[in-house]
Amino acid sequence: LALDYLLAAEGGVCEKFNLTNCCLQINPVGKVVADLTTELRKVIHVPVQTWHGIMDNDGFLGGIFSSWKQAVFMAGMALLGLLLLPCLMPIIRNAIQSTVENVV
Repeated sequence: LALDYLLAAEGGVCEKFNLTNCCLQINPVGKVVADLTTELRKVIHVPVQTWHGIMDNDGFLGGIFSSWKQAVFMAGMALLGLLLLPCLMPIIRNAIQSTVENVV
């Protein structure tokens, strides 16, 4: 397809090598050439990429600490997780111990 695009001025690959069983014939009017160029531009278009830092609004963390309320909320959630950890550890330990005893 790319070679056909490059040789479109001479009628395409089929016309250049005098092939009759081609799937694409470039006519002298240039309609297929116009269709080919628009389709190729759709395929090869690469949007502009912008890079952001990790703490920007569009970054990896999504600006999670952009306001003090969100920072307090996240600190509270971390503290709640640390407070629940001693309660969950015996449950997890008993589950692992009973699984090991059932296997052995």
